[in-house]
Amino acid sequence: MLAKYIARNENTASRIIDGQAVIMTLTDNTLHTLNAVGSRIWELCTGQKTMEEIIQIIQEEYISSRPDEIRSDCEIFFKDLYSKGMVVILDEKAQGNN
Repeated sequence: MLAKYIARNENTASRIIDGQAVIMTLTDNTLHTLNAVGSRIWELCTGQKTMEEIIQIIQEEYISSRPDEIRSDCEIFFKDLYSKGMVVILDEKAQGNN
């Protein structure tokens, strides 16, 4: 699963405000806010990187945390984003420059 690409769902609208992602899921008009790490992951969900690549980036950027904790937290976060319809999982890199 981590070898698959992850992209923001087209049925979302989002902005980064002062380092915090604010996301509206248009299918249910729900507003979601993410902390700094979640917002960074959201920025990386362009369909151009696999989930594994995103985990590696987060591990490099947050070196003060334990890599195994980061991996576990990211996997849970990906599942949460997916279950809320905020992202889609792709078998191949997305076309274009999302």
